[in-house]
Amino acid sequence: MSILVCDDSSFARKQISKALPEAIGGKIHYAKNGREGIEAVRSGKGELLFLDLNMPEMDGYEVLETIRKEDLNTMVVVVSGDIQPEARKRVMALGALDFIKKPVEQQAITSILEKYGVYPTDDEISNRTAPATPKTDIWDILKEIVNVSTGQATDLLAKLLGVFINMPIPQIKLVETSDLKRMLTSVDRDNKLSAISQGFIGNKIAGEVIMFTDDAQYPNLAKIFGNSDALTEQNKIEMLMDIGTVLIGSFLNGFSKQLDLEFSLGSPLIMNEQINCERFQHHHCWKWKKTLAIELRTTITKPHVECHLLVLFSEGSLHPLKDLLNLFLD
Repeated sequence: MSILVCDDSSFARKQISKALPEAIGGKIHYAKNGREGIEAVRSGKGELLFLDLNMPEMDGYEVLETIRKEDLNTMVVVVSGDIQPEARKRVMALGALDFIKKPVEQQAITSILEKYGVYPTDDEISNRTAPATPKTDIWDILKEIVNVSTGQATDLLAKLLGVFINMPIPQIKLVETSDLKRMLTSVDRDNKLSAISQGFIGNKIAGEVIMFTDDAQYPNLAKIFGNSDALTEQNKIEMLMDIGTVLIGSFLNGFSKQLDLEFSLGSPLIMNEQINCERFQHHHCWKWKKTLAIELRTTITKPHVECHLLVLFSEGSLHPLKDLLNLFLD
């Protein structure tokens, strides 16, 4: 049996490879995105495919659709940080064998292999080729931790609102604070933005999470909340606060647990007076010379609503955070 692990994160590929039970036979191959994955399956390198959903170029849903369309010979187990019930329902409808949530555990993989009888013969076990462990670095580890945290946050919000949320691919950058203006400009379409900001601190790591949305989103937000009244500044603030506190709180909770941290959260700060980039530059995060910035563009579907999450780590947090991430390297 040939095994293919398709994930844009080298750390995730390494986790899945290490979680495969010793009894599994065959050679293990790797793909960095959906296009590479499809080519590998076409060439016979993926009789058993472990597939991520959120990838650049071609995501997991598109991979499953292509496999079905071309009737490719592979059994697919989806391994994803997107744990929304709707995500699981979609992949099963597209022909996936099963679904495993990230971070992956060996027992979860073993149970699925036993459930579907996907175990090799004794000869195959003796001929097993030990996989070359994918190389990874701390930034790829951070990206995967962010991905899992985002999945937990979007799952909670999706359940509370009864919607499906498209999981974003995290954009992580170490930038000069002055460059934040460009990042804000990317979401500042017409200078009519509202935001909720919340600080966090714990174990020598501190920062701030800011969620932006623009005024054009409020009518659709009102539909989601079942608010048929005329939009006022007060109910705009309430909707912004409801979504922001869920996304920010659950993201930070998932992030801190994976790194064995305990964060204390500050009080949420609402900026609802149609803020703009120039005004935001007076915010305290501009006092830092450098920041580690994580940008997440979250989209609620039906009705369409866009929310942008910006996670900023203070300059003094960079070394403690790197030290924690280095513990994942072995």
